[in-house]
This record gives sequence, C-alpha cells and structure tokens, in this order.
Amino acid sequence: MKILNLFTTCVHKLGFQRVKESVRLVNDDCTQEVAQMAVTQHLVELIEQWHHDRNLIEGATDQAQLGKLVEELGELAANINRGKDVRDDIGDMIVVLVNIATRNGVTIRECLEVAYNDIRYRKGRMINGQFVKESDL
Repeated sequence: MKILNLFTTCVHKLGFQRVKESVRLVNDDCTQEVAQMAVTQHLVELIEQWHHDRNLIEGATDQAQLGKLVEELGELAANINRGKDVRDDIGDMIVVLVNIATRNGVTIRECLEVAYNDIRYRKGRMINGQFVKESDL
C-alpha cells in the first residue's frame, strides 16, 4: 500500500501524462502494475473533481445520472454492433458511474470489491455466448 501511495503522490506532483509515459519504461511487472493503479486512481480523482466543479454531485440526481448511463450504454451498443472502438463509450460509462458512486458516498473500488466478492466463487456455464449462473439454470 505504501508503494501505491508513493506512485499516487508522483502522479499528483508530476502530472498524469509524465507518469503514464514513465510506466512504459518500467521493467518490473509489479512496479508497473502499482504505477498503473496509481494513474487509474488519479484519473478517478480528476473525474470526481470534474463532477464537483460542475455541480454534478449536489446539483444532479441519481435518476438523472441513470438516464445518462443508459444514454451512454446506447452509444456503446451502437459501436459494438458497428465493430467500432468502444474505449470512449466504456470510459463515458465509468465517468457516470463515478458520479453515482460519489453521490452515494462509496468508491468505485468498494463497488468492484463487492461485485468481485459476489462473483468470485460463482459457477455456471456459457449458453449462447452468455454466462448463466448455476442458480439460474
């Protein structure tokens, strides 16, 4: 955890782009992974600040943000169906999810931990390209 905090401090002081470029130069897989985590954490913090700066935390509602999430999902679906790059669409959805998480006093990390703990031992099988959990079979 100390290493992650160190990298996060570097991201704050040196800037996102410089640290991102430095990550490519790191040969140690563990160090590179920690550096990437720090960059990701910094991006989430920048997104949270962006929301605050535009009054999207206090001034928005979960229902309105849900509508925005559905809109972004539609764009993702369209680009998947067209075989186009989906990075912007997934990123936009994460931006909205960060807003909803922040509005509800939780972090994206907490949400991912809860979701992972929910699925980590889940069993099931693939049916028509979709995973169906054992309890739904």
